[in-house]
Amino acid sequence: MRKKKFMIVTELMNTDLGRIIHNKETEIQLATKIKFAKDIANGLAWLHLSKPPILHRDIKPSNILVDSSNNAKLCDFGLSSIKRKRHIKDEGEAPGSPLWMSPEVLIGDKVNEKADVYAYAIVIWELFTGDEPFTQYDELEPFIQAICGRGERPPIPPDMNPLLAELITKSWHPDPELRPQCSEITLKLDDILIDVSLHDAASKILWKQHFEGKREVPFKDFGPIFYRTIQEDYPHYPEFDDKHKCLKAILLTEKDDQSAVVTIETFGLFLDWFGPLDNQILNRLLASMREDWFHGDITREESESKLSDFVDRKGTFLIRCSTNDPQKTPYTLSMVTKKGDIVHLRVKKTATGFKLYVKKHGKNTLVEETGGIENLVRSAKTALGLTKACFGRKYKDIFKKKKGVYMMTEYSDSDEGIDN
Repeated sequence: MRKKKFMIVTELMNTDLGRIIHNKETEIQLATKIKFAKDIANGLAWLHLSKPPILHRDIKPSNILVDSSNNAKLCDFGLSSIKRKRHIKDEGEAPGSPLWMSPEVLIGDKVNEKADVYAYAIVIWELFTGDEPFTQYDELEPFIQAICGRGERPPIPPDMNPLLAELITKSWHPDPELRPQCSEITLKLDDILIDVSLHDAASKILWKQHFEGKREVPFKDFGPIFYRTIQEDYPHYPEFDDKHKCLKAILLTEKDDQSAVVTIETFGLFLDWFGPLDNQILNRLLASMREDWFHGDITREESESKLSDFVDRKGTFLIRCSTNDPQKTPYTLSMVTKKGDIVHLRVKKTATGFKLYVKKHGKNTLVEETGGIENLVRSAKTALGLTKACFGRKYKDIFKKKKGVYMMTEYSDSDEGIDN
């Protein structure tokens, strides 16, 4: 009789969080970092709320696996402990990895779930800064003295979101009893996601009241609430409504299953570009998107690829939405110069409109206009020598001839100038 063999089959995970964090060639979006942080906190909360509670005891980036959909999951339970009493007391050398060990673990004191919370705080500090903790120490005793004796912790960057900074500092507090529970941390992260993604007060209220805890929602759920917020009736025939089609074109994200969703980060960018969230936001959107020079949310590389066909046509240009500090510089004007070079000029937001600086003859000339981006383009036309809108934009099908009425066409290669 053959011996029976047992196997455990687990899902295949792509990588671990440590490799993602410390890969300098990969940029992690802020909302994705918050998702990772929430996934880890949810995993720890499940362990800590088990009956009896389970302590992981070796939380660190390499013990957090990430799949192809950016779901983070805990692994390596070789050092985990079941907490049958109020505290665990280690006998001999404490288990775990020193850089992520809490002070009570390092000195051999009584331990509970809050030791995992401390380790979690170090991990999310790494996640949001991209740095490695405590690189100044290469010996254990000085390290223990710094952590336990002087209360030393990794430095919080001055530009870190205040709510996130508060969560981290509370989670690595010297007193375990003052650290939050992981179930509390997940709720805090919902507030942080809204705070870092949305910069408009009305939009924060909208998301918190209707979609709190969600990073993305179906457009069928989002649309009616959006229209109600801006005090506008939902269109009876949305497929024929230009403003509605513009909204969907700029706001929707297509998922692998072909479903269309609105993500909180895309909604935030939309508001940075066209906000505030008021009863004129769709009019501002429509005014920009009907212009032939407006190419929307394309990358710098995509804009250069489009303009490269016009390097012998000086003054050919386009306007694209910026994702680099869009609160201050929501747009970029990309154009072909007299020498055939492609340059990119940032358009800054003002209290009443937009402005940009044009460098001519070694001097900066300010071009500033109130109102929409189309007003600035009109004024910049002479200052920059803009002659032709770059065609090939992805929104051209929104505006077509309807019942013999001209709505919009792309410029042909023989067209000259900008029809404002």
